[in-house]
Amino acid sequence: VKRADLRAFVAAGCELVFDNGEFSRWKSGRPTNGPAYYDFLRSLDADGIPWRWAAAPDVIGDAEGTRANWRSCLRDHADLLPRLVPVFHEGDPWDLLDEYEPTKRLVALGRTEGRESKRKTFGWYDEAFNRVPAMRPHALGNASPETLEPYPFASFDASSWERNAT
Repeated sequence: VKRADLRAFVAAGCELVFDNGEFSRWKSGRPTNGPAYYDFLRSLDADGIPWRWAAAPDVIGDAEGTRANWRSCLRDHADLLPRLVPVFHEGDPWDLLDEYEPTKRLVALGRTEGRESKRKTFGWYDEAFNRVPAMRPHALGNASPETLEPYPFASFDASSWERNAT
């Protein structure tokens, strides 16, 4: 990422939000570089480039790995808090969502099975919001008005606009 581009986005009134790349790693099998991610975020601060938040490192399909990463954020990267956002995936144990204190901070919700089925998406979102009605999370990888509008999401992201562009 070019610093000049980031500065131009900020100058245009955009708030910068960063993804940790775990979805790409999950799909491709390539490892991610956690320490470099934290270094990148700190370098933005050092360069005076403001950023709103960044997804904390997670491990799709490994809730205990995700939990360990979040605890590492709390312990070793407190200087980046509260701008690090924990990630909760479909299939993770619900106590992990509770650990994130989703009524006190932004949490990112990531679908896995639900990506293939609106019915599964609705079912999982229903369960999450019924468990924690007061949360206003970020929806990872979902830009479908049909599956977003019934819920009080604070924000969402998706790459489908780019993938489906003609």
